[in-house]
Amino acid sequence: MTNYLNFAIVHDNLQLFGASHMTTKDNPQNLETSLAEISTLVEKMEHGELTLEQSLEQFERGIHLIKHCQKILTEAEQKVQILMQNNTQPEKLAPYEVPKE
Repeated sequence: MTNYLNFAIVHDNLQLFGASHMTTKDNPQNLETSLAEISTLVEKMEHGELTLEQSLEQFERGIHLIKHCQKILTEAEQKVQILMQNNTQPEKLAPYEVPKE
């Protein structure tokens, strides 16, 4: 749950600063890995032990990760919508036929 809260905090900061562009860096393979990295970045910045330059680099990485997470979540949402649409169509059931011996 903490990872999701940190994600929300960084996401809100992203929107606050109007960050709309990113540099291309390697994306983690999945949502969970991205959220874990975001959590780590937030912890580092909250401790206040980073220089301004380091904080900005960490923030930029957080922005990149948030965009990556948003993409993953959007794709998942689209898949769910497709599955739900396919599921609402009535199934055509064929009568069961006993195999002939």
